[in-house]
Amino acid sequence: MWAIGPSGLQLSTKPFKRVARAPDGGVPMKKQQPSSSACPVIIKVRINNTPQTAIVDTGAATTIIHQNVLKHLRHHKMQKSANTFMTATNTAFHTTGTVDLIVDIGSFRTYVTAEVSTNLVTNVLLGNDWIQKNKINTDGADRRVFVKGTSISLKFEDPEHIQYPVLLINQAIIRPGEEKLIDVGVQVEKSDNMIFKPSHKFQGIKHLYATSRLLAVKHFSTKVLVMNADDRPHMLSRNTVIGRISYLTPSTICTILPKLAPINTENTSTHSTTNNRCRQCYQKFSSRSQLHIHLQENCHSQEIRDEIEQLTSYLNTHQVKQVQKTMWRYGKIV
Repeated sequence: MWAIGPSGLQLSTKPFKRVARAPDGGVPMKKQQPSSSACPVIIKVRINNTPQTAIVDTGAATTIIHQNVLKHLRHHKMQKSANTFMTATNTAFHTTGTVDLIVDIGSFRTYVTAEVSTNLVTNVLLGNDWIQKNKINTDGADRRVFVKGTSISLKFEDPEHIQYPVLLINQAIIRPGEEKLIDVGVQVEKSDNMIFKPSHKFQGIKHLYATSRLLAVKHFSTKVLVMNADDRPHMLSRNTVIGRISYLTPSTICTILPKLAPINTENTSTHSTTNNRCRQCYQKFSSRSQLHIHLQENCHSQEIRDEIEQLTSYLNTHQVKQVQKTMWRYGKIV
């Protein structure tokens, strides 16, 4: 099930469970079958004669439309009935009622009653109620959705416009000068190539840094490297949104990939490595600290030096020393 929390977008390709339903006082929790693909199936359809982008999700029992999309459609009166669902990562997901919709897939007209949500990750999610009723099939190999018994088919759209939040699983304390791999939760079950970017809000936290990277996601979680350039510790609360991730697509490979390097997510403690050899002159050192000093004094390129100077030019003298100290240690990824 695909949903967002108050702080941003979220996704799960696992099923949702219904927790309660009004006005009749509640329905027992019901677990749905999971989607067969970890990557969303996105198609272009017409909803009530208006072009829209929709996700086709076999793991969702019910079709859902975003409330903001519905506001701009001519539609029948919404039947109010508050529902609460639980996503695969135990995130509460609310709907406010139901509405009858017309869904055109190519020239094939279909009808469905959809839940209305205030926090859906996409405009429309077409669930199993719509899929089974209209004999819709997806072909992952050919990347097409087609209507059984007809010649109608639609190609998949790239999911690059969908971004999902990266939230801290537990409270994290980053000590002065420390770089730390922290556990984060995402609502993507599994993917080897997700692009992480720190959020503007996180970038606004003084002296804390996280870099754009390729991440591997497994079991709805991954790890992000956070650096503290301050002389005091920083605490990040559970569920803090530190950034967004999105799927790697052909366009993002061209524009972003050259600046990224996959991160090792096996180590859950402070980031470290046994390779203390200079990547330029291949001299070995007994510690990472000695290696960092050597790189700063001798082997960092002029391009990196200029970049660090430029990035810290707006800071005061004390801040420059603290920030540059950390940036020199990560000169290879600036």
